Amino acid sequence: MKALAGSGGGAAPGTELEHAPRRVHVLQLRTLVTPKMAQGWLTLQHPRQGIRYREDLAARYATLMKRGEWRADSLIVLADNGWLLDGQHRLRAVVLSGIPQEFVVVDDADPGDYKNFDAGQGRSLAFRAEMGTTEAAMIAFILNLAGWGREGKDGKPVFGLSKQKLSPVALQLGMETFGDSFANFDKLCGRSFLKGITSAPMRVAVMLRMRKHHHKAAEIGAAYRALITLDLRNAPRMLSSFYRRVKDETFSQVDGFALSWNAFNPASWELTKVQVRSVESIIRSVQKEFGLDDLYDATRDNIIPAPEGE
Repeated sequence: MKALAGSGGGAAPGTELEHAPRRVHVLQLRTLVTPKMAQGWLTLQHPRQGIRYREDLAARYATLMKRGEWRADSLIVLADNGWLLDGQHRLRAVVLSGIPQEFVVVDDADPGDYKNFDAGQGRSLAFRAEMGTTEAAMIAFILNLAGWGREGKDGKPVFGLSKQKLSPVALQLGMETFGDSFANFDKLCGRSFLKGITSAPMRVAVMLRMRKHHHKAAEIGAAYRALITLDLRNAPRMLSSFYRRVKDETFSQVDGFALSWNAFNPASWELTKVQVRSVESIIRSVQKEFGLDDLYDATRDNIIPAPEGE
């Protein structure tokens, strides 16, 4: 990435930047960006940046600009294909304030560099892995299942329960492995949640049950929807017991997964109570059935080490 050099001062009116949002070939080191130019660049925003836009932040920047307190050396970053990678809040502030501002403009960044800019807030692991936070949490739990029971050289678990210890590459590998299952889950279960009930381990259990019992996936999806809407009269009998336990008791992530795994077993739905006799046997069978040993082997080198003392 480089800042394009040139003589000082702003861009002269009448340049291509003044009239049309397109890739910039020659920019001065400090470029005067008008509200019209800012609006043009905003129309070419990277698709992953817009979801993180904060109007309050842009308004705060606009206030500073109106007061004359804005720094002239702040950065605007464009990709070599024309996408705006960094600066959406600053450019929006120029539009809101109506006052041209000088920026240092870079126009030859790699489009993938959007992951390295903060968009007004810290980059989450999900954002860097190019997926939603719900999917990231579910994949992180699957990866923890893959590493469950394994120990590193220090005797500590290879995978902790924090998804922040996993790299974006690990999450992407998990999505490649279970992408079709996620698509099926979204199709049959939707994205609605029931606070305190639909944890990531619970959703993973439902998704894997749908993968295992693919011929009954629609029924499992219907049972899930009945649970999260509290339509328990139209849910399998066991789910009433499951709901009461999850609502009233506290479970670790692994214990919650095991309970959910049994609750969404179509073969047991006519039972009145959901029970777990051995969490270990459930996890071991899931690891084997869904090839989690292979997933573990593929992802174990893509773990971000935890800081010393954790």
